[in-house]
Formats: sequence, C-alpha cells, structure tokens
Amino acid sequence: MVANFFRYAAALGAVISISNAALAQSTPPQIPQQERVYLNAERLIEDRDNEQVIYEGNVVARFAGRSLRADRVIYDRKNRIVRAQGNVEIIDEEGQSRFADEIQVDENLKDGYALNFSSRLEGGAVATAAAAIHNQNKGNTLEQMAYTACPVCTEPGSEPTWSIKAKRAVQNKETQMISYQHAFLNIKGVPIMYVPYFAHPDPSSDRRSGLLPPDVGLSSKTGLEYEQPYYWAISPHSELTFKPKFFGRINPALGLEYKKRFYSGYVSAEGAFTHEAPFKDEAIKIGDETWQSHLFAEGKFDINRDWQWGFAVEAQSDDTYDRRYDIDGLHLQRGIYASQSRNMLTQLYTQGQTESMYTEVGLLRFQDLSSVAGRPETPLVLPTAFAEKNFSFGDWKNFDLGNLSVSGSAAVIERNVGLSSRRATIDTNWRSRNIVGPGIVVEPFAQARTDLYNIEDSTDEFESQTLSRGLGLAGIQVSYPLTKRMGQFDIIIEPTLMGAFGTKGANDSSLPNIDAQRFEADESTLFKPSAASSYDLWEGGNRYSAGINAALRWGNNNSINGVFGQRWRDDADDRFQDPLTNLSGKESDYVAAASLNLGDALNLSTRLRIDESDFELKRIDARATVNYWRFKNRLQYFRLDESLSNIGGQEGFSAFGTFRINKNWGLVAGIDRNIADEFNPRQSYGVYYQDDCSLFELTFDRNQTQLGDLGPTESINFRFSLKSIGNAGSNTFD
Repeated sequence: MVANFFRYAAALGAVISISNAALAQSTPPQIPQQERVYLNAERLIEDRDNEQVIYEGNVVARFAGRSLRADRVIYDRKNRIVRAQGNVEIIDEEGQSRFADEIQVDENLKDGYALNFSSRLEGGAVATAAAAIHNQNKGNTLEQMAYTACPVCTEPGSEPTWSIKAKRAVQNKETQMISYQHAFLNIKGVPIMYVPYFAHPDPSSDRRSGLLPPDVGLSSKTGLEYEQPYYWAISPHSELTFKPKFFGRINPALGLEYKKRFYSGYVSAEGAFTHEAPFKDEAIKIGDETWQSHLFAEGKFDINRDWQWGFAVEAQSDDTYDRRYDIDGLHLQRGIYASQSRNMLTQLYTQGQTESMYTEVGLLRFQDLSSVAGRPETPLVLPTAFAEKNFSFGDWKNFDLGNLSVSGSAAVIERNVGLSSRRATIDTNWRSRNIVGPGIVVEPFAQARTDLYNIEDSTDEFESQTLSRGLGLAGIQVSYPLTKRMGQFDIIIEPTLMGAFGTKGANDSSLPNIDAQRFEADESTLFKPSAASSYDLWEGGNRYSAGINAALRWGNNNSINGVFGQRWRDDADDRFQDPLTNLSGKESDYVAAASLNLGDALNLSTRLRIDESDFELKRIDARATVNYWRFKNRLQYFRLDESLSNIGGQEGFSAFGTFRINKNWGLVAGIDRNIADEFNPRQSYGVYYQDDCSLFELTFDRNQTQLGDLGPTESINFRFSLKSIGNAGSNTFD
C-alpha cells in the first residue's frame, strides 16, 4: 500500500527526468513506448539557478497505466528528488487511489514521505495517516494511522461503525510483518478495546505463522471459556493450528487442526485432548479423572482419472464427550459412507467410476454414542463392496429395448458379542420405457437376485449356518401424463399404476436383518418394485401400487407439487411386523407429499401418512422457509402417532429466524419444542446489529436436555465480525 505509493511517484519522477533530458538535446533520442510519459499543466517553469523544473496548475502525469494529479510538481535535478504538493492523488493500474497533501521521494526510491496520507483499498477499506515515511532499509511507517472497512461519511462528526487507530504502524520489509503500537478498536468513535502492541503478516506476503483471533464464551456448565489459536504455516502446502482452550470450572484442553495438500489429494485432521477433572455442580461431582479426547480426520487421493481412494476417522473417548465439551463436526459427511445420528464412522475406501460402471470397496468401524442400555456391540465391516455395470440395448424399430444393470455386493460384519454375518449378492435389473397410444408411458421391468449368507451368533439367537436364496420379480409401470395450459399456469396430472409379481416367502426367519432395522415405505418408494430397498429384507409375493402425481407451475420457479397413493400385497409378511415399515399388512397406509415453492420468499413442504381404514393422520413432517419483508425464518413441525413408535406418540416443532427492525437492528430467536411432553429442549433469544462492514450479536441460550449427569445449561454469548479483520467471540450456544 505505502510502498506502491512511493514507487509510482519515483517512477514518474524518473521518467520526467528522462523526458526533460531528451527535450534539452538538439536531436531527441527515441524513448521506448513503455517509458513515455504524458504531462499536462497550466504552466512550466524552469528554475536554472536551483536546477529545478516546476509544473503548476492542475498537473496531470500518466505513465504505464498509472496517473498522478497535483496542484504542483517539482523535479529537483541536482538532488534527483520529486516533490508533489497540493491535493496529490496517485491512481494505480487497478484503479485504486492514494491521496496526500504533499509527497517527496528520491528517484531511486530510497527515502520519502507523505503528509496527510490516505488510501482506498480493495473492498472499500480506507487507511489514513498523519504522515507516511518510507525508508528503503527499514520499511514503511504510518504515524497516527487509522483503518476501517466501513463506508466513511464526510459529514462533520460522523464516525464509521468501527475503526482501528494506532499511534504508529510499521511495515517491516525484512520480516514481512506489520506491527501496531498503542492500538484502539473504536465503535462509532468510542474506544472499547486497547492493545499496546500487536502484529500481523503483510497482506502481500505469503502465509505467516502467528496468533489468530480468540474465541470467548460463558457457560453455566464449564464457566468462562477462552480459546487462543496459534497458526503455524509449516510449508506452502501444510499448516497446523494449536487451539489451547481454558475453562473456569474444568481443566483446560488442547485442540489441534492439521491440513496438508498433496499433488493428488489432501489430508485434514482435527482433534483435542484433556485430562478431565470431574464437572462440579455445587457439591456434586460429575465424571471421573481420566484422559478424554476426540479425533475427526479425512483424506482423499486420486489414483488415476477414474479411481480414488480415501479414509475418514471419527472417534471420541466416551458417549457424552462431544456434548460435555461442545464439539462440533459430529454430523458432517466424511468419506463416501454416511452414519446415522449419534454414530461415529471410521472408514477406508476406494471408489471408481466410468461412463457405464461404478465400484466401491470399504472397511468400516462404527462407534455408537446413543447410550442405549443393552445395545449390541458396535460392528466392524470388513469389508463392504459394491460394483455395477450398465448395458444399453438401444432401439429396435422405434421400440426401446431397455437398459440392463448387473451388480455385485458383499458385506462382512464381525462382532465379538452378538451376530456376525457374511453376505454376497448378485443382482440383475432390466427396465425399458416406451410411449404408446395417446401418450401412455409403459415401463416393463424385471429383476433376478441371488443371496448367499454365512452367519454366526454368540448369543445363539440365530443358528450358525450357511444359507442361500434366489429372488426374482417382473412387472410393469404405466402412467398417463396429462398437461394443460390455462393462462399463465401449466397444469400436469399423472395417474400411475404399478404391478409386480415376485418370489414369495423370501424372508426366512433364520436370515438376519442388519441393514433394514428401521425403514418406512413412503411416497419416495410408492412405485418402486420393492419398497424395502435394503439387502436383508425383500418385499416378496405380488404387490401393486396406485397413485397420482400433480403439479401446477407459473412464473419463474413458482410451483405446487403433490403425490398421493397406496400400496397392496397379496400376502402379509411377518418380517415386516413393525408398524413403522408401512408393510405390516396386506394394505399400506396412504402416503402423500406436497410442496409450495414461491422462489426465495416462501417454500413449504410436507410428508403425510394417513390410516388406510379411518383416514386418521398418523404421521406428518412439515417444513417451511420464509424470507419475506423483515422476516427470515426456518420452521419444522412433526407428529408421529403412538401406534408407530415404541416410546409413545411424538409431536414437536423447531423454529429459528430473524426479524429485521430497521436497516441495521434486528432480533434473533430459536426454539425446539416437545409438544407431547410440554418441554422446550432448547431455546435462544438475542439482538443483532449489522451493516456493510460489521455484525454484532448478543444472545441468551438455554439447553434443558438432561443427558446422563449433564443437566440444563445456560449461556450468554457475544459474537462480532469485522469486514477484512475476521470474527471474534463465541460461536457456541451451550
């Protein structure tokens, strides 16, 4: 910033000297195009006694895409110094402007100064100084400097939302660091934070090691929290961040975050550890003195154009560690396999894909955090594998001959206690699609599958043995899309029928059910040949479904969509006795879904399950996002009938949103409500201020969940973000 200011002035001065020397010769030499300078002034004065050339009156100098404007420019031939005075402005090639009342710089850019210096930076930020001093050996110094990324108003008494003011700022050329002495953070001109000294890397330098902004919070569970990260730039391709965190009521913890990029991929890891002292709640001690830790890591690498391999690690020392220490990241997707809620998954995998084939192989380890008494031991999957090859048969006399997919799957699941199984599957699927008559869509399909199992059970619930089964089905799906244009509206109605005839009695009681313990046949599987999309359970016998899809569309991205239907079977299957599956009898409940989309302003969606005999609503899951006027909200409501749950009926809603009071001020609120138990597990309320350059947020949060020995907690959190500076404060709500 400062160096470029003097560099441009010196370059213009050097060219001015060349231009004047050329004019003094009887036969001016040829000046290269890139070194030519354009000068315009009202007066040109040559002071031969003092060996000076003076340009006065609206001086404009342009050189190599840069320009200088001033009331007066003096070139001292004797001392080879350029001085510009009065309303000095230098504009660089990118259009950024720098201003001063007066600048002076020698032709070789060794020394120089600028008085009442100011610069408008990228993104609208502004830096000012009473004096800017340049020294070739020591670097640049700004005296009485100020910096803000907020819009600056020229009205008297007006102050930006925030600014940083320092007695002195020094840019050290050797260390590539900028240091500040006696710095204040000002909010609307009022100093709220004082730092006697701090430093950060020069923006023009590469990544540099140093302290990052701290993270501060206050919780009734852990007391005052303070985290001070330190960033270590190990190399251009790797970095490590130390995150020591201190608590008012428990022992400190050390967090680490490592990242490294390779030619063919990357590795990232984040974790923490602590020697845990008991959580103290008045006279009650919670927990034992022991080491506690967690680790989240992942990596992915290219083998060649079609193949990759990778890994992901998720592990923690006990079931409630993440909730005791407010660890984020448990539900992030790592690797190609996803785990369920309150389950951690460690995986090693390889994956390949071409235009007609897909393959994946993985080794998996699960860690169950659900704290359910009597749960089976967490399994190891060594390995799981899947491969699929697709074949297209093309057309014959305008008749689609369809597509065939052949796939193989295998899973080896090992437990020290409980059921261990080994499964291998070969599956073939064929389907075609043709339009006949007045637009009727006909889709015949067929499937053949073979499963081979070997099971061992330490609890003797299943007899250790090797089993096999052959499965097959064939059927057809028929739909008749009807469309009509009415004014600005497009109406689409599509009745659909599906019938499939398949193997009966396929779910022998001696076969294990590992991958379909909790599933539900809903609108997404209404027209699928088998509503049980897992491997271990198969929807056998003859089954049928009927339903209707409908849509109303208008304008840009405005629509109403819906689906409604039911499924039937010739024979009931005892393996689907859980009512939640919606396959427990010969007739399923009615399933439905609907959505309303009005661009960004409003989006509504709901999924329903309706009793097939008395039309009583048994399940509803509704979601809404609203971004209209001053409201921006996200809402969700759910209700589950007690007949579908072994823990009784469930009903609740969650809502989170903001209300903008005016241009800058607003309210923020969130709540999770358990209607069935008349209980609010979590709620938060707050106020925020936001403008073009900053965000300030103050919230109160209460978590009333009782998890083991961890009871309700409350916290007050303050968070602020300053444009171009970064974030500080608490980013947790517990």
